[in-house]
Amino acid sequence: MRLGLLIYGTLDQHSGGYLYDRQLVRELMLAGDDVEIISIQHHKYVRNLLDNFSKPLREKIVGGGFDLLLQDELNHPSLFLMNKKVDTPIVSIVHHLRSMELFPRPLQTMFAHIERSYLNTLDGAICNSAPTSHTVRQLSDIPIHIMRPGRNHLHPMTTTEEIYGKALNTHPLRLVFLGNLIRRKGLHTLLEALATIPRSSWLLRICGDDKVDRSYAGNLTRQTRRLGLEDNVHFLGSVSMDEVENELKSANALIIPSQYEGYGIAYLEAMGFGVVPVASSAGGATEFINHGENGFLLDPGDIEGLRRIIGKIADDRDFLQRLSLEAHRTYNQHPTWGEGTLEVRDFLTGILAKKSRPTRDIPEPEKTNRITPKEV
Repeated sequence: MRLGLLIYGTLDQHSGGYLYDRQLVRELMLAGDDVEIISIQHHKYVRNLLDNFSKPLREKIVGGGFDLLLQDELNHPSLFLMNKKVDTPIVSIVHHLRSMELFPRPLQTMFAHIERSYLNTLDGAICNSAPTSHTVRQLSDIPIHIMRPGRNHLHPMTTTEEIYGKALNTHPLRLVFLGNLIRRKGLHTLLEALATIPRSSWLLRICGDDKVDRSYAGNLTRQTRRLGLEDNVHFLGSVSMDEVENELKSANALIIPSQYEGYGIAYLEAMGFGVVPVASSAGGATEFINHGENGFLLDPGDIEGLRRIIGKIADDRDFLQRLSLEAHRTYNQHPTWGEGTLEVRDFLTGILAKKSRPTRDIPEPEKTNRITPKEV
């Protein structure tokens, strides 16, 4: 198949959604498909609405000779009208809907209306979890395939002995937060929870881009000072994958108390290192985290619940050890990216068959943004 993928910016951005897109593209290309990236500049939401009237963008989409178009649902403001002018089958990759986030009611109503309009231009959707699929079903009845993220992006190489030793011998408790510093990720909630826990029992390392929402990131720095946590909380900024792996190798628990996570790839990847995930109960983490067995699930904003959990695993290292081993076992039982992509290809070819479009013998246009699996 010759596929076009529409995204904002480039594939190498640090977020779970872009990681998902990167891995999917890589596996599709390894399976023999041709994928071309169509990049749209990311602006404020209202500014991106104007992309629907962009002639150059429409020419890239229509003139690309694609069998099928993939679109990251994040791009919906740029495409909810544009898609109506495109005959090529369109499938969206849905990580989570914007209208599921907490906004004032007028904004949520607007986002839901635009996302519903966008979804109804599609021939199908690829969702990262059953909860994400459910939110799409609330707005549209398009065909859906669920492809959960794979487990083989990072390379934990963690042994049972290492997990035993880390759980029992690491003092103080090493906590890590992975994610862009945006309000939805709930880092402010974690800082409030830590404020009343003895400083000698924990350290927190924060890996995340502070430039996505500079105002919120600044508030976090001030909150840390106000609560007197400067000696225990370390902001590392945006870090490489190698640095992420190093942080997880030494961490006991990953805590991301989000308002909502479509899946939560970071939770799964941390489990590969025997790191106990403390996750949001809102979203896809409920599919692989069993509360009190291989991690914890908390309602968004539950500060007292966070305090109890951190205190428990800091004080009871045998309990922490059991959780860590079960987290590692869960990770090893999870499918790989390649296994998930095989099913996605069946879904895509089924959509093509329904559209009665040929998948071969299409003239190759001049390519200006081609990538290879090695580059993904």
